[in-house]
Amino acid sequence: MSGSSLDSGPSARVNSVTMLSFDGKSVTLLGTVHEVSNTNKTIVLMACDYKTVSVPFLNADLSGVSKGQILDVIGTVKDGKLEGEAFFPVNGPMDMELYNQAISYSGLFTTLF
Repeated sequence: MSGSSLDSGPSARVNSVTMLSFDGKSVTLLGTVHEVSNTNKTIVLMACDYKTVSVPFLNADLSGVSKGQILDVIGTVKDGKLEGEAFFPVNGPMDMELYNQAISYSGLFTTLF
């Protein structure tokens, strides 16, 4: 995937709100799969802040993705929307509320300093 955000190193961890301040940048969004499109090209995630985010993928096989699965999705924010490039399943339980607090706090810290 040359030229993708996967080649540029680590990405910012975001929720559905903080994602909007990273236009043109690589981000990682953690969420629970709410829906997979019939065409297997788009995942709708329930992000850690309990808002849904539709993530289209151009070159990913989503056939193994199922509702309720927790995923880390890496992509680039373009015009306020996340374009997916890769995803990784998260094993084990995840405290989404605590994770969201950490994301929100780090976003606040970044804007203050």
